[in-house]
Amino acid sequence: MKIVRTTDQAYKPYSEEYGVKGIERADLWRDGENVAFDLFRIKKGADYAEHTHDSWEIMFVISGKINLSGEILGPGDFVFTEPGESHVAENLEDTVVLLGFGKHYD
Repeated sequence: MKIVRTTDQAYKPYSEEYGVKGIERADLWRDGENVAFDLFRIKKGADYAEHTHDSWEIMFVISGKINLSGEILGPGDFVFTEPGESHVAENLEDTVVLLGFGKHYD
């Protein structure tokens, strides 16, 4: 069992890694190579250009509001993206989301 308490969540600017402003990420869990779960704090107005993932991605909106490829998502909304699907994100409010990523296995 792994527990990550709120006080242990070390947010760092996402822009340091990917050149995206207004986004911070806290690593929650990684299994080393296949699966990762992160919390993202995203400022209102921050945009993430259209992109495609090599693996699946899950998003659970904790707070705020986000426009994901024309779908307005709010607290409690869940999205599963298949490998190879693309999307674009525009944050309509300060938003917190849980994102999970993994490899696609045949």
